[in-house]
Amino acid sequence: MQIFYHVKELEFNARVFDADPRFATLLLEQFGGANSELKLAMQYFTQALAVHKPYSDKYDIKMEIATVVYH
Repeated sequence: MQIFYHVKELEFNARVFDADPRFATLLLEQFGGANSELKLAMQYFTQALAVHKPYSDKYDIKMEIATVVYH
C-alpha cells in the first residue's frame, strides 16, 4: 500500500530578479528554525523512540505523525 505520492513538478515557475535577504531569513526559519515543521517532526520521532518499549501502541501513532508532518 502506498501512503504518499510525490509529484516533482513545480506548481508554478518562480522568477527571482533581486536578492532579498529578509525573505531568505524568513524562509530559512520555516525550513529548520525553532518553529519549523522539521523540528516538530524530529520531536515526534524522538518521542516515538522513547516510548517504543514501554508503550508500543503509542510508538506507531507517533511515528505516523512524524512521517506525515515531515513529508
